[in-house]
This record gives sequence, C-alpha cells and structure tokens, in this order.
Amino acid sequence: MAVEVSHDLAPQGWLVVARIMRIHQWSKNLLVFAPMVLSGRYDGPTLLRVLAGFVSLSLAASALYVINDLIDVDRDRAHPLKRLRPVAAGHATPASALAIGAASAAASLGLAAVLGASAVLAVAAYAVCSLSYQGLWKHLLLADVLMLAVLYSFRLYAGGVYAQVEISDWLIVFAVFFFLGLAVMKRLVDLANRDPALPVPDTGYRPQETQLLQTFGITASMTSFAVLALYVFSERSRAIYAHPELLWGVWLVVFYCVGRLWFSIGRGEVKEDPVTYVLRARYCQLSIVLALLLMWVARHP
Repeated sequence: MAVEVSHDLAPQGWLVVARIMRIHQWSKNLLVFAPMVLSGRYDGPTLLRVLAGFVSLSLAASALYVINDLIDVDRDRAHPLKRLRPVAAGHATPASALAIGAASAAASLGLAAVLGASAVLAVAAYAVCSLSYQGLWKHLLLADVLMLAVLYSFRLYAGGVYAQVEISDWLIVFAVFFFLGLAVMKRLVDLANRDPALPVPDTGYRPQETQLLQTFGITASMTSFAVLALYVFSERSRAIYAHPELLWGVWLVVFYCVGRLWFSIGRGEVKEDPVTYVLRARYCQLSIVLALLLMWVARHP
C-alpha cells in the first residue's frame, strides 16, 4: 500500500516510510553485536548471523513503533516533539502506517525463522515485553524504568542467541544497572521535554520528583561501575584477557562518557533517547572507539 501524503510540503514517500519505521532508532539494536565482540568471535558465519539478527530485531521494533504511534496519535499531537511523527503530523494515514508495520513484522519473523527457533522466540519475547511496557509498565512509577532496563538488556541476550555464545553473569549484572541508569535518563528527558502548559501525562511521576528520580539513575550508573571494577579483579577477566589491567582504561573511558552524559541530561542538552544520543555525541563516539581498542589490546598477548 502506498503511503498517502496529505501536505504538499511533506517529505518524499520513502522518507515518510523511514520515519514511520523510525530507522534512526535501529541504532539501539547495535547492542546485539556486544556478545560477539566481547567473546572475540569475529568469524564470517557468526558476523552474518548477528547482522541478520540485528535486522530482524530492528524490523520487529519498527512494527512495534507503528502500533505505539497508532495508539498514542492523539497524545503525540499534543507533544512538542512527537507531534512531528508522520501519523500525528498527517504525513501518512493510519492505514498506510499499519501496512508498513505489518510488512515489517512479517519480514522480521521470516528472517528470524531462517536463523532458527531460538531467534524466533527472541523476537517474540521482545515483542511481548515491548507491548506490555506500552500497555502497562510505562504508566507505573519506577516499574517503567525497570522494564526499559529489561528491554535494553534483552538486546544483549538476543545478541548471545544470534552469535551462539553464552552471556556471562558479570555482563548480566553490569547491564541491568547500566541500562537502568540509561532508562532513568530517558524518563528524565521525556519529562523535561513535556510542554508545561499541557496536563501532566500519566507517567506516575510528579513534577517535583525529578530530582529524586535522577538520584535513582545516578546510583544505578555508579553501581554498574562498581560491578565493572570488581570484574577487572575477577578470575574470569584473567582467563579471557592477556592484560586485564588495561580494563581499568575501559573503566575510566566509559565512566567519563556516562558521567558527562549525566551532566548533559542535567543541563537539558539531550532531546532524544539517550542511547541514540550516545551514538551521535562526539565525546561518546570517541569513548566507545577507545574502549573497544583497549579491550582488543587487552585480549591479545
């Protein structure tokens, strides 16, 4: 079904499709590559499986974004930023968006089926968690950020399925606290971008509680770095890395990136999902590259 454009100055059809699918949000799913990178499995078949899994999970996310946009269209039209989304702005009809979402879901499941039953289950589980977040957890105090942390961490689990590697307990514990911090950042950004002239949305948070919420987030981030510091001293790190002491460099680089990100949140400089912001901000990009380089050097004798 062709996308129907209702304004003469609306973007071209293909750009509307990309915006409906929120392809820019696919960057979040780059997390599925982490288990492959951390395990050191860079062979061709593994890379192809993870790449296919990345596309499958991203297409599933696009289908879920369509459902979210159709359900929240009225609320989006009252939001200073979300009102620019294609359906809310009138650049595409609900029927067009629904067709794009259905095609994305079918393609996602088809690609996952090629990868195997475990990949299909991963996509299905992600869809269930995401839909439950939109329908229930998103509106409950603290439960919303906990479920967001689960959804972020789930990408690591999916990456392990695609790469066929085991996710270590250290990574799971680190990820839960690390992504809980990012989830709180996302909620703070959402609350900060709300138009004060509009009624307070059903988020479970009161305007005067943002400072308390920020404290929760910073505590979660700092806990993740405590876990990472303990990992440097662990037997597992000595078994994997030839020079585990170089992981302190990784600790410092990532700590700087997250610490500065918290300052950016506090200053109101982040206007989008923090994960997307991380992949766009220059200091975060340099931090990620340097951390990966240090990990590569630490692994090799």
